[in-house]
Amino acid sequence: MRGFNNQPVEGSADVIIRAKASTPIRLCTVNRSTARSPQEECTAQWQENTPEAVAGTSATAYYFAQYLQNVLDVPVGVIVTCWGGTPVEAWMDRETMSEFKEFDLSFLDDSAKIKGPENKPCGLYNGMIAPLVGYGIKGAVWYQGENNAGRAQSYRRLFPLMIRDWRGRWGYEFPFCWVQLANYMQIAEQPGQSEWAELREAQNLTLELPATGQAVITDIGEANDIHPRNKRDVGYRLSRAALNVAYGRTDVAAGGPVYRLMERDGSRIVLTFDAADALKPSDGNRYGYLHGFSVAGADRRFVWAKAYIRDDKAVVVFSDEVAEPVAVRYGWADNPQDDDLTDASGLLASPFRTDDWPGITK
Repeated sequence: MRGFNNQPVEGSADVIIRAKASTPIRLCTVNRSTARSPQEECTAQWQENTPEAVAGTSATAYYFAQYLQNVLDVPVGVIVTCWGGTPVEAWMDRETMSEFKEFDLSFLDDSAKIKGPENKPCGLYNGMIAPLVGYGIKGAVWYQGENNAGRAQSYRRLFPLMIRDWRGRWGYEFPFCWVQLANYMQIAEQPGQSEWAELREAQNLTLELPATGQAVITDIGEANDIHPRNKRDVGYRLSRAALNVAYGRTDVAAGGPVYRLMERDGSRIVLTFDAADALKPSDGNRYGYLHGFSVAGADRRFVWAKAYIRDDKAVVVFSDEVAEPVAVRYGWADNPQDDDLTDASGLLASPFRTDDWPGITK
């Protein structure tokens, strides 16, 4: 909450000052630790909701807890076990990772002093997850993916397997929600390939697992900072997902519109979505066409397209440059700009593509 590299989190100063121990939120941060084998203990301490404790905890986790506590009116505790800039395989156990022959696990049998294994398979699971197994939890929230963007194809297998394994270790199918990658890096003038888009796609595919939810944040990232300062909206959108999948609040949408299928209608493509509410343009686009859509013909060359909502349930996409369209992409970029397809509650649609053409990641 105090910020990263002296870049303050938006609104955090006021939240920290107003923090009171009487507020029924409890915070626990697990000290960073790596190990070659699963550990039974870790260093951590529960803290009351004091300014000092709030300042030193995860901003996303705190806003998430704050929203849940306000809505549910019950005590909420969060265990923060994290290490920034690490890959998903570092948080997975050896048994699961042995299925992936591309990873060398021999270092786990080495007795030499550990050097920098926070980016190697299993090290963070052993030191920072294994000691927590069996602790009573309602669910988990996850904010990671940047370090796997260049290997988005393998993330399609790694991420859901990690969730399944954690659930198996705890012995029950606890809810699992995550934050999709934010928009980041320079804005592309023309449609093209994107490692970050492919990683977001892998995250979308993981929604096929039961009791999962996703917070889409491609509108609040920063081109030059991988640590967006707006964590309040991240926590809020995560809390909506948790209210739905963990607390059974069916009146709260777990996320924005999710692409379901496409149909060709002459020179246009009609897209339909799974959405709890009617499709809407964002508040910033009360008139005109939607942004962020591109279309391609059989030559696989994408161009920017025009798109509009039809009957609150479908999106029609077309371009005068493509007489016979076969594929549509939305928000398919490292840093999507002005993507404005939402539901009635204002939650963004996740970036997606209708094609399955080969990408650029491993």
